Amino acid sequence: MNNLAYCLQALGDASAALPLYRRALESCERVLGAEHPDTLGSVNNLAHCLQALGDASAALPLFRRAAEGLERSLGRDHPTTKTVKANYERASKATGKPRSRFRRFVERVTSRRS
Repeated sequence: MNNLAYCLQALGDASAALPLYRRALESCERVLGAEHPDTLGSVNNLAHCLQALGDASAALPLFRRAAEGLERSLGRDHPTTKTVKANYERASKATGKPRSRFRRFVERVTSRRS
């Protein structure tokens, strides 16, 4: 379902992709659990779609959830974790939130690991 949603979004129809991303996320959460890396990838995809539709404020907590979960499961230096953190930072900027908010998020997640 994620693949079909991605294709629709790539073709410029993010509004048609949105319900598919939501269904894909619901399925992943039900089958794999909320913290599985594939589920968190679905969270990131949904957030990306929301951002493409101009709703960065709705995307921001989803990017944050995905970034925090991926850091816990894959580690801080994993390429996927870094990509999602960058997505979070872009969404944060798009909502007019200062960059320091992202820095505080990184510090908080990093302090949990200690």
